[in-house]
Amino acid sequence: RSSDLNAPQTLDYRDGMTVEDVIVLCGGLRESASRARVEVARRIKDPTSTSYSPRQAETFLFDISEDLAIAPADKRFVLQPFDEVYVRRSPGYSEQQRVAVTGEVLYGGEYVLATAGERISDVIKKAGGFTPEAYVKGVSVKRKLTGDELAQVESMLKMARDSRNTTGRDSMAFENLEVQDFYAVGVDVAAAIQNPGGNDDIILRDGDQILVPKYTGTVKISGAVNYPNSVAYDKKNVKSYIAQAGWYKQSARRRPFVIYMNGKVASTRTGFFSRRYPKVEPGCEIVVPQKMERNGRGLQNVMGMMTSTASLAAMVASVINLAK
Repeated sequence: RSSDLNAPQTLDYRDGMTVEDVIVLCGGLRESASRARVEVARRIKDPTSTSYSPRQAETFLFDISEDLAIAPADKRFVLQPFDEVYVRRSPGYSEQQRVAVTGEVLYGGEYVLATAGERISDVIKKAGGFTPEAYVKGVSVKRKLTGDELAQVESMLKMARDSRNTTGRDSMAFENLEVQDFYAVGVDVAAAIQNPGGNDDIILRDGDQILVPKYTGTVKISGAVNYPNSVAYDKKNVKSYIAQAGWYKQSARRRPFVIYMNGKVASTRTGFFSRRYPKVEPGCEIVVPQKMERNGRGLQNVMGMMTSTASLAAMVASVINLAK
């Protein structure tokens, strides 16, 4: 009845069976098992009772020795039919959790999170700090989806697929759509280093990847433009870069957004009489969204707009919007 046995299972009852017997028959304890809290839950059975009782089970707690030594006969706890034995995970057991640092640091590689709550600044310090070639403003963090998160994303995609009732090319696009294991965490690592423990100095978790790039003096323009490309960064505004990509397509939704190297995203703000465009920085990507068509080709438009730097969350939200 516990994952902290090597082979948890339901066993046939035998006269005189003890807790130690059950543990041995289930392959023994895992390394993570607690020997200080083994619980037996027993059914309430009173065939002579004439009144209702709120009690549903009787419980017994034990601690067991490391070598599972059998207690003397007069002290053995003998199990009864339908007893359930629970072996808990030890609160003092933790597996190593690792993060990876790559790129422009002195000592790149994997690092173990030695204590709970370690942050970006702690791991960068372990890696010896940045090299002179590092573009600190462009440092990004990628995070691996947990099993629960991955299941949630796949469930949302299935919901979009079912409610859209896709056919033809849209259906094929859905079938070929793969969910990536990692997603970008938008964070300003330069601010995290300057203010350890601050809001930008996020707590890391197992599997995180910190990527420290060199300076990239280009800007990428993608999406619904006539000539998607990359051009040299020269401190111009968004509209100037879109002009260098052949201007908007007729199908473009003229509210571009910018994805920065550190994973943060900024969108165009629309006022009554003007639009406020995001700031352009070296290494960023300007993405021009496509208008959503209702002629059965909406999914193709979304997937055509997706880029290698687009976040998983943005992709899923776009797909879900098609199903509304």
